[in-house]
Amino acid sequence: MLLDRTTPPPYHPTGEISLEPPRRLTLDNGIPLYWFPNPQLDLVHLSIVINAGSLYESQKKVAGFCYDLLRESHPTKNAETFEDFLDFYGTSLNVTVGLSQITFNLQFPVNQGSRVIPQVAELFTAPKFRKRELERYRAKTIKDWEYHRKKVDFRSSQLMFHHLFGTQFPYGKILELNDFKAITTQNLQQYHAKSCCAENVRLFMAGHADEHLLELTARCFAEIAHGESAPLLPDIRDGYTPQRIHESWNDVLQTSIVLCQPTLHYQDKKAHAFNFVNTLFCNYFGSRLMQNLRERNGYTYGISGYPFFYRNGAVHSIDCEVNNDKVEAALQACFDEMSRLQTELVDDEELNTVRNYMSGRLLRSVDGTVQYMQSYILWSYFHTDEQRISQLHDTIRSITAEEVREMARQHIRQEDFTVITVGK
Repeated sequence: MLLDRTTPPPYHPTGEISLEPPRRLTLDNGIPLYWFPNPQLDLVHLSIVINAGSLYESQKKVAGFCYDLLRESHPTKNAETFEDFLDFYGTSLNVTVGLSQITFNLQFPVNQGSRVIPQVAELFTAPKFRKRELERYRAKTIKDWEYHRKKVDFRSSQLMFHHLFGTQFPYGKILELNDFKAITTQNLQQYHAKSCCAENVRLFMAGHADEHLLELTARCFAEIAHGESAPLLPDIRDGYTPQRIHESWNDVLQTSIVLCQPTLHYQDKKAHAFNFVNTLFCNYFGSRLMQNLRERNGYTYGISGYPFFYRNGAVHSIDCEVNNDKVEAALQACFDEMSRLQTELVDDEELNTVRNYMSGRLLRSVDGTVQYMQSYILWSYFHTDEQRISQLHDTIRSITAEEVREMARQHIRQEDFTVITVGK
C-alpha cells in the first residue's frame, strides 16, 4: 500500500511551554554555576562562557588569537600532550569566539570528571601562551584571511561593521595584515588576564553530575581571579546615519548585497513581535524575500536576515548574492516587499504558517537538556531566564495582522537601511 504523500499530517497547536529552572550555585569568587540535571546523560556537558570577544578587544584580533590558542596553552602540558590527555579520557573541548561572548564547550564521561575538570580549569586560571603555537596559528589565520578577503560577501560584512561600529570599537576597524603580525604572547597574556576574570565568567553544566562533581567544578573555577566587568558598549543607534555604500570589484560573477540597520535591544518589549515580523519577512525558507528573490525571480540562491544582539544594542542585517546585472532589481524587490508589509495585511494562511514554523523551532530549541542549557546561556547573558521562551511563545500565538503591519511601519523601513554592495 502506497503512502499518501499529498495530504499533510494533522497539525496540533502547541500548548503552554513550562520549563524547570536550573539549579544555581555561586562559587566563592562569585561566578554562577547553572546545573541542568539529567540522570540519562552519562556524558557531562560543561560550557564555560566569558563576556569577551571581538567587540571588547583592546587590539584587533587579540580575542580570537587568545581564546583559540587557549587549549594549546596549558601551564604544564604542551599542545600535543594536552590533546593526548583529552583523547585518553574521551573528552572533547571546542571553542566559539563570538562578537560579545567566548564559549568553551567541554564534554566528558561522568566517571572521568575528577581527572578532567582540574586540568581544564588550569587553562582559565594559569595559561601559558607559547611562541611556537602563536606562530603556527598566526600563519594559519593569515592564510585563511587571504582566502576570505577575495570574497565579496566577506568584504561586504567588513564594510557593514565598519559603518555601524566605526572607530568606537576595534571591531569596526578593517582588518589588515599588520594586525596579525602585531600580536605577541605578551598581548595574549594581558588580554586573558583582563577578560577572563570572575566578573565575566559563567558556568553551565548538563548531565548526570553528582554533588562531588559539582563541588569539584566549583572549587577549581573559584581560582579564577577577580577583575573588571566587560564595559557596557554604546548603543550604535546614537549617531547612526543610513548610507548607500558601493565598492567596485572587477572579475567577479556576483555582487554581495547587505542591508543593515541598528534595531531593537534584546530586552525591548517589542523584540518578540519584531522577531515574528523578521521571520515572516526574511528569515525562513518561505519568507517574503525568499519567495520573491529566489522562487519568483531567480535573482539569488538564498537570502536571509536576522538580528545580532549585544548587551546594549542590536544590528539587523539582510544579505544575499546576486548576478551583477540583477543588483538594482534585487534591491527594488526587497524594498517592494517592505512596502507591501507596511500597507497590506498578512492573510491568515501566511500568518499561521509562520506561527507553526516558529513554534516548532522554539520547541526544538529546548528539546533536550543540552539544547535547553544552550538556550539558557543566551538568556542569562541578557539577564533573563526560562520565562523568555513562554513570552515569545505567547507573542507567536497572539500577534495579529494589524500588529505585523505596524511593526513593519516602525522597524522595517527602506529609509532606515544602509545599503552595501560589493561587486561589479
